[in-house]
Amino acid sequence: MIRQRPFPFHTLGYQRNPFGSLTNEEWTAVAIPPPVLREAWAQKPSVLQLLGEKGSGKTSSLFWLLAQLEAEGVLAAYEHLPEEARRFTTDLTGLDGFVLDEAQRLSWREKWRLLRQRPSRLILSSHQDLTRLFRRRGVTLASVDLDGAATLAQVTAVLQRRLDYFALDGRPRLTLSDDAIRFLHDQFSPDLRAMEFLLYEVWQEQTEPEVLTAVDLTNFQQTMAWRTAVTQTAPPLSGLWPRRHPPAPQSAKPH
Repeated sequence: MIRQRPFPFHTLGYQRNPFGSLTNEEWTAVAIPPPVLREAWAQKPSVLQLLGEKGSGKTSSLFWLLAQLEAEGVLAAYEHLPEEARRFTTDLTGLDGFVLDEAQRLSWREKWRLLRQRPSRLILSSHQDLTRLFRRRGVTLASVDLDGAATLAQVTAVLQRRLDYFALDGRPRLTLSDDAIRFLHDQFSPDLRAMEFLLYEVWQEQTEPEVLTAVDLTNFQQTMAWRTAVTQTAPPLSGLWPRRHPPAPQSAKPH
């Protein structure tokens, strides 16, 4: 009788790697807004921008804000601008709210179009402060700087929420000690994405549920750096062994 091997992350106490890519629904579910954002949102601003470098939690905060709008009965849409995009494509007709991720990528023409067409509730994330642009149109813009919001308490809450959300009930699970979380905060804050990248690789390699410490993470980080160095300095494999078969001529066609 062939026994089916358990899914590797089930062995670790999780549905899957908790630090992998997230769907929009998962972003909303795991979002932990920092206190400074909750305070700003309580003032019910008509226009709100989230500032911060990459990995500072802007996207998860936007999904939390989108959920708040929908809970208030506001008809709203979300759009993420890819790196090469210079215009937004959402039709704002009939919308009461619009949530735009990476607004700094808009061209100046598109920023002015957004100002003219904006719905009653507009929420932006940006690496560039757009306050002066909005002020020229007489629009008051509330701002929240997420770079300064990544306190040790906030990082702890964010990581614990990810672990809890993907955990399997009633099973021992792989987790992080307090000093491991402090290590991540000291090493990477405010870049939550860098923390999650390291933890993704850690979870991929673990085989048993245990409590990981700062020493464990340090050792793993050093191992990753060694692997990268070896990969970058190794000679190409094609120069070490002869080909078993010569490559087909460029003009060869299948019969």
